[in-house]
Amino acid sequence: MVQETKALTFSEIANIPGVKGMWCLFLTSCAIEYTCGGWGSAFLVEYRHMTAEQAARILMFYYIGMAVGRFLSGVVAAWLDSWRIIQLGQVILGMAIIFLFLSGDSYLAAIGFLMAGLGNGPLFPNFNYLTPQNFGADVSQSVMGTQMAASYIGIMLAPAVCGMLGQFADMGIFPVYVLFFYVVLMVSSWKVRHVLA
Repeated sequence: MVQETKALTFSEIANIPGVKGMWCLFLTSCAIEYTCGGWGSAFLVEYRHMTAEQAARILMFYYIGMAVGRFLSGVVAAWLDSWRIIQLGQVILGMAIIFLFLSGDSYLAAIGFLMAGLGNGPLFPNFNYLTPQNFGADVSQSVMGTQMAASYIGIMLAPAVCGMLGQFADMGIFPVYVLFFYVVLMVSSWKVRHVLA
């Protein structure tokens, strides 16, 4: 039997418990993903005084981490539920941010960016996967549309704001900026799980 879907207005979607928290999760995970990809090399060159070649090699590890993280999240889904995968990713991402603060050494920088990709990689697909479970299959299409909008806000605005802050201060702001979004991500995750429990 095919599940009948409901078309909801934006205000109706916003009033569903947990939806606003999920918007924050999508926005922050995408903000971290695109800020790391867009400004990671500038941080290494301008603040850590690495060569452009070194920075490019190190940033390659970030994208490897993203790919591996998303691949492994699909593999381990046979044994772990999506929230557990998300929690593991968040722990790895938190460890990665510590390495970003210590990234004066090229090896530590490579580890930090690799772990940032590895930790953040599973978040977006698992947040999407949880939508019918969180809000019901009948409204999941409407909710998912707003979640994608939140993602695009993070993708468009977060890297741009990071660049502006880097111009006014310096690119040493980069790990602090990523940490800010990580804290919002963790608080939002806790609130969403509390609301949906």
